Amino acid sequence: MSSKGGGKRRRQPAAAVVRSRTALTRKQSRPFIPQDQLTGPEPNFALAADLMELTALLAVDKRALLGELISALEIGQDEYQNLDDMVQTRDRITTETTAEIEARARQLGAAYPFALDNTGSILELDDQQNWGRTLYVLSLVLSHLPSERSPVLERAGLLPSDNDVVRLRRWFQYCATASVAAEIGGDAWAFGWPRPDGSAFLAKLKLIWAHLKDGEVRDTPLPGSPEQVKDDEVDIIAARLSCDGFHGFPIILGQVASGNNWRSKPLRGHADYVFYPEWFSTIPASQTLVYHIIPFVLEADSFRRETRRLGHLMHRVRLCSRALEAHQALQRGASIKIEGIEAFQEVDNWTAEYRSRGIAQ
Repeated sequence: MSSKGGGKRRRQPAAAVVRSRTALTRKQSRPFIPQDQLTGPEPNFALAADLMELTALLAVDKRALLGELISALEIGQDEYQNLDDMVQTRDRITTETTAEIEARARQLGAAYPFALDNTGSILELDDQQNWGRTLYVLSLVLSHLPSERSPVLERAGLLPSDNDVVRLRRWFQYCATASVAAEIGGDAWAFGWPRPDGSAFLAKLKLIWAHLKDGEVRDTPLPGSPEQVKDDEVDIIAARLSCDGFHGFPIILGQVASGNNWRSKPLRGHADYVFYPEWFSTIPASQTLVYHIIPFVLEADSFRRETRRLGHLMHRVRLCSRALEAHQALQRGASIKIEGIEAFQEVDNWTAEYRSRGIAQ
């Protein structure tokens, strides 16, 4: 192999190839690595970080080695690729993937379920549980389903069953309810269908507004209203009541969007022009904040435009940080109502089974 600038990468000796591939044979299941998204002109470093996290999640020793990811990428590259280009790509992926993981760890603190060693080369699963970590793992898996146009789990034979996916999406909504409660510092209800208590739409809406005491829910729907309405696009309702009990407190209406079409489901506008006029005889005086809740990690450049279009965004990092805050608040004995928190234990149970299934492959 030439070490000169502009040299071409020659075919590796058989022994070298064996050594490279041996590094990939530690006993563990591995997510599929989309070469084109990591070695092209604009590598997806958030995806590389997700791959490291999924690898650690499914490893017997709970570890992912950055060097193994790089080796897998090099094996998949053209054997006659320019050597300097290959080295630059490798170094950039190494540096930027480490930086992405470090940023997540810094922003999430105890809500991040992984730890990077001092060299930045080994990521290890920390399976001490809290709500932030539980929701992080759930969000990580949901981000890589085929419906999200990700081949990472499906092509590695690690895809949850169809029944599991239905449960995971439902649990995501319930767990996100705790995050919204922490965001507003008040009570929160899982309103999206199916609701934890199995209640009907108007019955649930009346129950919530009997607590809020600002606005009146209609006794009967208006002519032409949907006959079989489930949630009318609203998945989470939250509010922080004022200490004096008067009108004029913040209300959150949140939409949970765990699929790839999340950008096409705006709740903003629908809340003021459809939801309240349709279902309330007296519209609340208190002002409503609209939230859009997703399991993905978004780049910073996405937030300005999408917030203006969709409302306040809670992506994976914000979501899991708030989930930990909700957990800690309840542990301190805070007097807030959060519906659906039983889902966190359900997710922990499912994750343990999923890890065992993946390790056994």
